[in-house]
Amino acid sequence: MARIMRAFFAVAVLVFAACAQDPRPAQPLLGSGSGHAVDGSLFSLHCQYSHTNSDDPIIFPGQPGASHAHDFLGNDSTDAFSTYESLQGATTKCQVTLDHAAYWIPALRRADGTPLLPFGSLTYYRNGPGGSVAFPADMRLVARASSATGWACGNKEPFTPSIPDCTGKKDIRAHITFPSCWDGTPVNHVDDTAHVVMEDAVTRACPAGFTTRLPKLALNVRYRGNPHTCVGCTLSSGAPSTLHADFFNAWDQATLEKLVAEINAGVTCNAISDGDPCLS
Repeated sequence: MARIMRAFFAVAVLVFAACAQDPRPAQPLLGSGSGHAVDGSLFSLHCQYSHTNSDDPIIFPGQPGASHAHDFLGNDSTDAFSTYESLQGATTKCQVTLDHAAYWIPALRRADGTPLLPFGSLTYYRNGPGGSVAFPADMRLVARASSATGWACGNKEPFTPSIPDCTGKKDIRAHITFPSCWDGTPVNHVDDTAHVVMEDAVTRACPAGFTTRLPKLALNVRYRGNPHTCVGCTLSSGAPSTLHADFFNAWDQATLEKLVAEINAGVTCNAISDGDPCLS
């Protein structure tokens, strides 16, 4: 009986901590390997569509028009010449105005070539085993095709390389998950994509040499008109199976670190916007 009561008390404490509202005590930013962080907690926010152009400031910096077309979410200024400083000085379509980050995906086209624009993305930052560290300022990531990237009817897996027929189901969504295992190399932009890799899809372990865990960033992209079919649709990068995404961190860094500290403490902050208790 004593053992059962202790277990009940432990669960009650966790529930109380997850549900508590302001004021919440400040939490330390925990790094990879901390035994106190809570796996699975997250924060999320909506970032709406901003604009389309054929730029990519990560792959083709300073080369306007060198890329296939991208639909940009969040930051309103993203182009081939974007820098951390320029993004931080621009407005954003994210519901948290201190998120100046740029997010972008290849443009989706109907069979007749007309654009199917995104409404925006519900953007998730999920904690991982052992806790996470905040993305460093100016970090730039590319999410390439993986088992965690693809198309679905609504939010549920499986994610498929081709766009499914969602007739009678929820609307078509694009889902992209970024790598979250970092080798700790300071941001230098010599090769932004070489220093972060995916966790193991089954064990969730980070491979040797990449043991600093970042939040698992994922985009859940909805399209205008809530389409249920997209026969013959292609991406500007090619077939639907070429789905990918880019992330250029220009968050207000103190705000990002506070939110990561929240999820390390086991707090989940869903669909936050300016004025949310998780930001205070």
